[in-house]
Amino acid sequence: DDYYDSFMFMKGLDSGRVIATPEVSTALFPMTGHWPIATIVFYGDKSVVQEFFATNCSAREEILFKNNIDYVLFKHELGCSWDLIYDKGVKIWNVSEVSNES
Repeated sequence: DDYYDSFMFMKGLDSGRVIATPEVSTALFPMTGHWPIATIVFYGDKSVVQEFFATNCSAREEILFKNNIDYVLFKHELGCSWDLIYDKGVKIWNVSEVSNES
């Protein structure tokens, strides 16, 4: 499974906050030790995640900064010029520099 492989890759990364869809985020912490922004139930603000994936790169970078996000995990290209560190069915971007610059 593409998500399982991406989670195994993330286990080797420095700990951080991750934005991904709530469905994916539910398994994120138990499998990787990384904190999601929101899960399907019980944790976080799903509206931030919905806004992030529905808007443009400039607005996404504001969300990254406001939420101190280190990684973006998503199945599709987002069209933003971030540091793509994994691209095997699922994409992972290291956005720690973006979230600390804005």
